[in-house]
Order: sequence, then structure tokens, then C-alpha cells
Amino acid sequence: MHTFEVDTWIFFDRYSFNLKGYKYKFCTGKDNLLEICKSELPKLKKELDDYHYEWATDGSDKVIFSEDDFEDTYNPFRGLTWKDYYKDLDIPKDWENISYGNDELPSFLYKDYQIWINSPLLSERQEGYLGMGFESLDNYKDWIFMVCNYNANDCETQDEVFDSMHLHEVLNFLKN
Repeated sequence: MHTFEVDTWIFFDRYSFNLKGYKYKFCTGKDNLLEICKSELPKLKKELDDYHYEWATDGSDKVIFSEDDFEDTYNPFRGLTWKDYYKDLDIPKDWENISYGNDELPSFLYKDYQIWINSPLLSERQEGYLGMGFESLDNYKDWIFMVCNYNANDCETQDEVFDSMHLHEVLNFLKN
């Protein structure tokens, strides 16, 4: 079972609806289909008017989406892209995007600092940690923003100097 952890806008007959917070599961044996969990249907019925709820369920007791339903929003079939990591952030104009395709995460350069931006989804952050070779989450330290010293002569990230879950804290750190 999964939960939409970020804004995920879909349409029920031209009515836009945010699935953030709703639980879902991928349909087994059917490629590129997912179903909103039945336990979520009363909440959905409460949030939609009768017409849109009937449209969403197509007269049944299921709400099923195909991958095509997630155009221009978070797509649970593909996960987040790097741009999704920072598209809703007010990245300062004087930060230069220096993300490189072989990097683990997108990053920006500001003065002599490289600012890495991790996924807004905890599950992806933890998966990335385990993917770096750690066998468990026992020593996992969560962060979304990591500030490192940057050597421009060697184009090389050096030591970590600050991490945070919030952009405003990074901005305050960089001001000092």
C-alpha cells in the first residue's frame, strides 16, 4: 500500500482534485493501473459532490487510474523527477543549477557552496540512503537540503557544512 505524499492533481470530468494523502495500490496483473484503497472511498465521497463521485467510481465501488491520468503532475508509476524535487521551491535567482546526469541528486551552486536537494518523499530519501550501500536505516539522518563547501577549481564537492529539512533555514545559514 502506498500514499500520495505530494500534490497529485487528477481530473474527474474536468474537475481537478488533489490526491495528496490518499492511499492506493497498484493493480496486480494489470500494467499501469492503480486503485484508490477502498478504505479511502468514504473520504473521497465526502470531498466530492455526488456527480463527480459517481463519475470517479463509474458506478462501481472502485476508483482506478491509468498512468495517462497523471499527466503534468506527480506520476506514481515513474516516481519524482529531479525537477519535482525543487519545482515548488523559491530557489534564489543567484543560485546556479549545476546538476549533472551522473549525480545522485540535483544541486545548485551559490558562492563557494553546493546545495544538494533531496526528494520531498521520505520513502525516496530512505531508498536512496539504502541504495548507497547502507544495510539498514539504523543510522539514517533525514535531510532535504545539504550544503557543502565547493572547490570551483576542481569542480568538486568537499565537506558537508549544514543540512536541513527547510529551505528557509538554508537561506539563513548562507546569509551568515
